[in-house]
Amino acid sequence: MIRRCLLVQYAFERGTPATRTLRNGAPGAAAESQGSIIGCSWTEGRWPGKPVLDFKQVGDRVRFALRRQFQGGRARVRTDP
Repeated sequence: MIRRCLLVQYAFERGTPATRTLRNGAPGAAAESQGSIIGCSWTEGRWPGKPVLDFKQVGDRVRFALRRQFQGGRARVRTDP
């Protein structure tokens, strides 16, 4: 039986320029699963008024922690228009 569950969901809504955190919108998300923006910068996205993170350098990333371990799983990134 395959059990699917949403662990992290980041809406990529820009806060103030000093904001370096992405709120995890997944149901029941733990506080430590909030994303920390490291190195990336905010820029205008494909659609007007929709901000995106610009990953330019090798070290640019969003870091987060999960409470439990997973074996043999896979991750999927989905970007919606």
